[in-house]
Amino acid sequence: MALDLEIYTGILNIPNLKVEKVEYSEKELNIYCKIEKETAEICPSCQKEVYSKREKYRREVNDLGISGRKVILHLPIILLLLLLLQHINAE
Repeated sequence: MALDLEIYTGILNIPNLKVEKVEYSEKELNIYCKIEKETAEICPSCQKEVYSKREKYRREVNDLGISGRKVILHLPIILLLLLLLQHINAE
């Protein structure tokens, strides 16, 4: 059965987050996401426009269960975000 990933993206309704893959079993529903920007940025290395950033880390977040299945969101964490949070926590 082909899954319409746009439906999952719409249900999550998180800005700039797009569902790229969904895996499900009897006990779990795994939703893999990526970040997409609406506007392009210039890559410092190649000077080309990019609409997504390379993911440095992924985190698993347990969401509310549905139909008796555990829901796990696999979310990208960008290194820059981690560095900013570390800086804020250090102050």
